[in-house]
Amino acid sequence: MIDMTEELAFRMFANYIQAWNERNTRALEDMFSMDVFLMDWDIAVQGKESVVGANVQIWQNVPDIYIDIDGMAFNERTQKVMAQITVNSKQENLKLKVIDVVKFQNQKIVKVDAYKQ
Repeated sequence: MIDMTEELAFRMFANYIQAWNERNTRALEDMFSMDVFLMDWDIAVQGKESVVGANVQIWQNVPDIYIDIDGMAFNERTQKVMAQITVNSKQENLKLKVIDVVKFQNQKIVKVDAYKQ
C-alpha cells in the first residue's frame, strides 16, 4: 500500500473537486478505484461505473451545480481527507454545507462519504 502525504492528499482532493465541477467523467474514472463506494444522504452506490453514473445524474438534475472547498484536514493514519465544502446552485437557490470524507488507497479514491451539515 502506498501511503499519502498531506500535500498529495490535498492535491488529489482538489483535483477530484475540479474534475467534478468540470463534469470530467474520464478524470473521475481515473481517480476512483474499481470498487469505489459513494454514500450521501440520498444514495449509496458501489463500483466505478455506478459512482460516475450517480454524479452524472446529479449534473443532469441540477445543471449549474458546483462545489467550493472551504477547508480540508488529513488523517495520515486512516488516509482520509475530511473537507468542508459548499454545494452551490443558483438555479435551485442552493448553498448547502457538506462534510466530505474521502478515503484513499494506493493513490486512488476508494470511498466518499458526504454528510449534510
